[in-house]
Amino acid sequence: MSALRLRHLRYAYHSGLLTGLLFATPAVFLLLLFLILPVFLVASYSVYSTDPITSLIQPDFTLANYARIVSSPVYRRLFLRSLEIASVSTVVALLLAYPIG
Repeated sequence: MSALRLRHLRYAYHSGLLTGLLFATPAVFLLLLFLILPVFLVASYSVYSTDPITSLIQPDFTLANYARIVSSPVYRRLFLRSLEIASVSTVVALLLAYPIG
């Protein structure tokens, strides 16, 4: 180990950087496990197709699921309604959380 690297490690230890990283490690792990991984899985499954007979997911790339959102009036209406609810919830949360004073 070089003297420069040892000096950097000593500085990180004394400045509390290593302690902070040690305390942040479980939070980062939980964030990856319960937020990033599910979002990645849903996004990857959204471009797969399903077998019409068995209803099992086929790992072949298709954008038909997204085309169905645009072309079907039922899916389009549900998608727009979901966006409306999300927008109203966001505005209400921002108004309630904004500090007045």
